[in-house]
Amino acid sequence: MTTSSLAYSKSTVSLRNGFLGVLIVHRGEMRRHRTATDVGTAVILACATVVASKQYFLKTALLPFGAEIPGQALGVMTLCVIVSIGGAICGVEAVPSIAETGQIQGALLTHLKPWQIILGRMLAAASIPLLTTIISAAFWIVTSAVSSSGQAGKIRFHEIISTCAIHLLVLAHLSAMAGISYVAGTKSSPGRGVISGILAGFTALAIGSSAVVLINPLLDRIAHPETLIYSALLLSPIAGIAAQMNLDPLRGDLLYSKVQAHDYQFSYPTAGAYLLLFAAVSCICLLTGSMQLRRAYR
Repeated sequence: MTTSSLAYSKSTVSLRNGFLGVLIVHRGEMRRHRTATDVGTAVILACATVVASKQYFLKTALLPFGAEIPGQALGVMTLCVIVSIGGAICGVEAVPSIAETGQIQGALLTHLKPWQIILGRMLAAASIPLLTTIISAAFWIVTSAVSSSGQAGKIRFHEIISTCAIHLLVLAHLSAMAGISYVAGTKSSPGRGVISGILAGFTALAIGSSAVVLINPLLDRIAHPETLIYSALLLSPIAGIAAQMNLDPLRGDLLYSKVQAHDYQFSYPTAGAYLLLFAAVSCICLLTGSMQLRRAYR
């Protein structure tokens, strides 16, 4: 057993206890990270999303439609884009490289399950997007609490719950993007396919973001396209964030002239539907990645 694999082998007797194994792998991987750098980067990214929420920024030529979007909504949408891109990159980073072959083989010999190794490495690789989302959630919760208590004399808990829901949606989409790029970046032998993994993640993100526009030619050919519209919206976390904040993006200035979906009686998916879909994609990717890992290092 190599020295690097010893980080995974501590408390071997307890490794069968599910998430304890994940924590052991995560702790071993985090030794390669500089905590101060990760936290500092997350703070900078979170501050960028807050800057994006300012009304003066919305009125620029870059975002002429932004005047209709509340600051918090655009801030969280910006966060979602940043975190989703980060997820596509972090998923590939979590795939073991050729240099880590001995470490992974040693980890498998210590009774660690493939899913524990993948999940522990994924959490470590995605530390910056995770921290960014947590900081953003904390900022908007505090802002909402202070604003509501100052105006109405009491805290509006439904706003806090809504803020938590949209940030959970962002985390769920991060998990799905990371899972897709991990599976696509895994080879049948030790090593990682960086280009294929990142391309798969970015392609999934692009399809999800533009699905409502892509289905435009099909709407006139289907008798009742409401289900198709619902499915297309379900792929876009941006639409989920907007709907959760009582916005109607398909009837806004940006998309109204580009889509026909607004002509039909459709409904936006709930936050629970988004969470269920992204959680299902994450679980499927984790199961697929586990089989790939065991096959590559058998």
